[in-house]
Amino acid sequence: DGVVYKLNDVSKQTLLGETTRYPKWVIAYKFPAKETVSKILSVDFQIGRTGVLTPVARITPVALHGVTVSNITLHNLHDIRRKDLRIGDTVIIKRAGDVIPAIINKIESLRPEDTEIINPPINCPYCNGEVKVDNEGIFVYCINEQSCMAKIKKQIAHFVSKQGMDIEGIGEELIEKLINNGLVKSSLDLYNLTITQLTNLDGIGVVFATKLITNIANSK
Repeated sequence: DGVVYKLNDVSKQTLLGETTRYPKWVIAYKFPAKETVSKILSVDFQIGRTGVLTPVARITPVALHGVTVSNITLHNLHDIRRKDLRIGDTVIIKRAGDVIPAIINKIESLRPEDTEIINPPINCPYCNGEVKVDNEGIFVYCINEQSCMAKIKKQIAHFVSKQGMDIEGIGEELIEKLINNGLVKSSLDLYNLTITQLTNLDGIGVVFATKLITNIANSK
């Protein structure tokens, strides 16, 4: 995704010197990111572990730098307003760092008359609970702390991840089974699980259940 230029003269390299982070005789140049055009078909709001509802644009699938892009995060309400994005807009897309797809801007001349303004949801799309927009009008939150299962799943997934307690063997599918069967309502409930409870779930044997209980116990 780029090229590095180096001064090919040792004496001049010494003369230029270096900082604590990089030599001054080396320059990195990034190639311009490839761009393409697509259309915003709809916008969903995905929930995170803190309850933030992040807008995600569903676009007409397009090939970009070797992958097919059909979903793009819009980050927050401020980003939507800053770019004046609407459902139905034709937009310019690039992959930031050749990895993450991003909407750069809309093409104003191609905006149809029937575009739809992107508004935050009135209720949480997962639990139908109350939502709140922060004072700056940037983020929208689900404030249902007790019974928004989608938010709780994200919280537990983070808790067991490598960035959290690093509990091996617990993935999103198992978390969903545990919640749906009423075995956990928070991350702390994991420490009350028994082998019998786990083996009563579909697809879980005694060996896996025993190892999982050991992994949970060792993470305390």
